[in-house]
Amino acid sequence: MDVLADEGLLMLLKAKYNSGTPFGGTSAGAAVMSDPMMTGEADLKILDGTKVGVRKGLGLVPNVIFDQHFLVRQRHNRLFGLIMANPKMLGIGIDEDTSVLIEDNRRLTVVGATQVMFVNSKKGVQPFALSFLKTGQRFDLKKSKVMN
Repeated sequence: MDVLADEGLLMLLKAKYNSGTPFGGTSAGAAVMSDPMMTGEADLKILDGTKVGVRKGLGLVPNVIFDQHFLVRQRHNRLFGLIMANPKMLGIGIDEDTSVLIEDNRRLTVVGATQVMFVNSKKGVQPFALSFLKTGQRFDLKKSKVMN
């Protein structure tokens, strides 16, 4: 995000994304697409969204929080805590060697070696629904549901 402090570069990137150009990302490349974005800092021993480091992200994908290195580094508590604190947002946990490709700011396709976890509360309250998608499977970000 520090590199994108240049307003012209940021506007160009947002225009490219809004034109329908597919975007994807792994690790920080995925995290930066949301707003807020995770910084990597967190107390992983508790479920508390206030103990998770966040900062302003690009906000390309509205109402979504991306987490990275998710399954391998066991960062479930970090994402669960943030979604508990922001229940109207969709949490997406992306693992290493895996990415998501987003088309038209709506259709998300999983690409890679492992799975992507989706944490969703359709009504903005608990209980949360969990979905695990593997490569080739798709998720509709507007409807917050797995696509057939």
